Amino acid sequence: SLRSLAFTFFAGAGILAVVIGFAAQKALSDIISGIFIVAFKPFRVGDMIQAGEAGVFGVVEDINLRHTTILSFENRRLVIPNSILGEERIVNSSIRDERTCEFIEFDLALHTDVNMAMALMQHRALLHPSRIVSPTVVNTMEIPEEPVTVRLVKIHEGAITLRMYVWANDPVMARRMHYDLNQAVLEDFLEHNIPFALPIRRSIQADHTRPNPPAHGQAAK
Repeated sequence: SLRSLAFTFFAGAGILAVVIGFAAQKALSDIISGIFIVAFKPFRVGDMIQAGEAGVFGVVEDINLRHTTILSFENRRLVIPNSILGEERIVNSSIRDERTCEFIEFDLALHTDVNMAMALMQHRALLHPSRIVSPTVVNTMEIPEEPVTVRLVKIHEGAITLRMYVWANDPVMARRMHYDLNQAVLEDFLEHNIPFALPIRRSIQADHTRPNPPAHGQAAK
């Protein structure tokens, strides 16, 4: 009877050890990722970061071995396990230079007066109080002597895309400036009859309701 009891006890202990091992695997992964974050410093407390394709955006408030706390712009604290952050793509806006180049785009019709549209966009950007002079960088499509650069970046599906490169001191001011310029440029485009592009979508239902062509040798009615 003792042999049977001992066998049952050790078998149960083995199963319990396996269960605890699987449960602790995630926690151990978080701790190891936390050590890497502290050691290699991809972001620090106070940095403004964007994590992952989902766009978790905010200020790093706390980092410990288990998780990282991010304060979002909705004043919500996002507690994210370090193992998840260790696998995500991190965009750090504070690690070297907070100055941000904001891309502001408008899709316009093909027959748009492109030069007038560009001039209106540049004029509005120059008037915005948060705009700063673009720094000397090597990874943008700007021209140094231009106060605000506007490029025709795409022609697609009956539309053209104009992109404006505008700089601000930090990502928050850049995003606010983006929203302000969206409204201001929209008002200018409407005032000067600058046409926006309309999406071209082929209706499947319309194709089904379209009359079939007459058969060979049959006169069309």
